[in-house]
Amino acid sequence: MRWIVDITRAAFDSELDTLKRVQSATLPTDDIHVVHRQEQTVPDAEVHFTSHEVPADVARDEESFLSWTSDLIHQISGPTESLILTSYWSPLEALVSRVNSGRVVEYRKLGALLQSKAAAAKDWDSNFMTKQVAADYVVWAVGASPSGKLHITSLRGKVQALSEAFNKEQGGFPGRQGFISRLAGVAQEQGFIDSWKRPGHPDDDILVLTPLGRTRLRLIGPTPTPTPTEARKASLALKPAVAEQVILTVADQQKTRSQDFITALRNQRMGPFQQVRLAIIREIGTIACEAKYGPVEVIDRALRRVRESEPASSLKDFANLPWPRIRAFMRKLLSMSPVLLSHDEPITGGWGETSDRVVTGVAPKFDVVLDGELVVALVRQGLNISQDDEPDLAGALYNSRDEEYLRLVDHVVRHLLASKILREEPSTQKLILH
Repeated sequence: MRWIVDITRAAFDSELDTLKRVQSATLPTDDIHVVHRQEQTVPDAEVHFTSHEVPADVARDEESFLSWTSDLIHQISGPTESLILTSYWSPLEALVSRVNSGRVVEYRKLGALLQSKAAAAKDWDSNFMTKQVAADYVVWAVGASPSGKLHITSLRGKVQALSEAFNKEQGGFPGRQGFISRLAGVAQEQGFIDSWKRPGHPDDDILVLTPLGRTRLRLIGPTPTPTPTEARKASLALKPAVAEQVILTVADQQKTRSQDFITALRNQRMGPFQQVRLAIIREIGTIACEAKYGPVEVIDRALRRVRESEPASSLKDFANLPWPRIRAFMRKLLSMSPVLLSHDEPITGGWGETSDRVVTGVAPKFDVVLDGELVVALVRQGLNISQDDEPDLAGALYNSRDEEYLRLVDHVVRHLLASKILREEPSTQKLILH
């Protein structure tokens, strides 16, 4: 089977996770071709496929992209061998219908490969175990897998090894039909896992931890092996309320500093809206280079693309985000740092911009410059920030303490120091305004 996997509309920083899930949903013998934009991260050392980079001028124009994809289909597909085109962008479905004459080409929504179990979570019996503790067991089970993924048919055995509370032979709620689907649904409702349905295997979903799930695993610790001690059983399985209290106490201790930073930013109406900020900034860069719109229209189109993207809209409570506030925040950010350019001249998205100039590009390192405004806002608020706070800054700005986000914080702070916007106070190494 040949696949064309279009990730050009994938949410910011989701490329690797998307490709790993595609790999889980395909066979090792499948021939996978990945279509991506120039600026997207496509780590072929971790996922094996054939890369097809879309030229920048093609990526900026929808009709050109459709034509380019049509040529690629003709190039890859044979007269008899099946080919599947999967994408987050629905106009490609109509394209497949047009080019399908004489070829066996099928279109699948990339987002549909994720099998949601959130509805199943509604039938959860909290008298058996609270959703939080149940979700943690799923995180332990999936996190213990060396491959980073777990077939749902193996989930019962994994959680039962952790606690006899999940033994269906004891009857009650765990013995009901559909219990494992409900259990997986609880973890997905919390945002800890995604699930993929393998083609040809309708009853064997594949579970993978999300970035939030990996953060949760670091917080609650590794899965006890080979089974938990009796004391841990008592605290985690038989007394879930007590277990939650212990877990939340540890979480509160670790998140206090990051929460201080988030509160300070919110008090200044400076976001940070970690769920969508990076994705919006990325789309602003893409749309600005189309050289068609004024600054406000660039911002509005970027927000619209992120709101309508399938990966983003699957986030928990995504629809309830304060989008008018996010729009105001982005306009404020772009007014503070005029990184939008009109023929190499700065142009802002604020009320003070009265011209009809079209945005034709962005300043170098525009994304780093915009994130730098958040750090400057924290320093201006009087918060003492030193290199020791790097993990907490990453948590506040990017909702993750993964290595890539620690490096991003380091990059942003170094930019502020090199630009002489901030400096380190010699005796304390605290950041202060230059």
